[in-house]
This record gives sequence, C-alpha cells and structure tokens, in this order.
Amino acid sequence: MVSAEPAAALKLAAFQVQARTMLAGLLALSAGVACLGWLHIVVVRPLRALTGCAERLADGDHRTVLYPVHHDECGSVTRSLELLRQALVERDRGAMADVARVPAPSSPSGSAP
Repeated sequence: MVSAEPAAALKLAAFQVQARTMLAGLLALSAGVACLGWLHIVVVRPLRALTGCAERLADGDHRTVLYPVHHDECGSVTRSLELLRQALVERDRGAMADVARVPAPSSPSGSAP
C-alpha cells in the first residue's frame, strides 16, 4: 500500500531546525535594524544639528541663538556653544564701545615753529 503525504506533514527534525534557524535570523536582523534606526534618531541627528550650529558660529553667525533641545551630552554642548556665542557678542560690544571712546587723532596745525 502506498500513500502520498505532503512534505510539510512529515515532522522531520532537520526541517524544524532549519525553520527555527531562519526565524531566529530574521528576528535578529529585525532587532539590528531597529537598533540602528534608534541610534540614528537619538545620536546621529542631534550631532549633525550640533555640528551645523558650531559651523555657523565659527563662520561668524553671532545672531542665531542656540537652544538646547535634548537633555543629554548634545544639550550640554549646545548650552556651552550658546555661552560661547554670548561671550563673543559681549566681546564685540566691548570692542565697539572702546573704539567709540577713543578720541579722534587731532590733525597737525599748519603753522611752523
């Protein structure tokens, strides 16, 4: 007597191990992609924004106020950059005030001794 059954109905250990291994691999791949996405959102984006702020400050943009958005290391660096920006603005104001206080040099008179 001969009977026909699909291969899935046969409970072969090799097929079960292969299916479980594939499932574990897919779960690990999904977890890895999720971790990389989280890392990009939490670390890379704030660092890129911070880099842009630092570059604008280095280029001489002293008008843009830097607001810390995150309460972590990136926020701490942003606060420090804002203090640096404020110090640069005060230094520039002090230099302009010193220039305004210096009297203009008098021109030599046309009479000879």
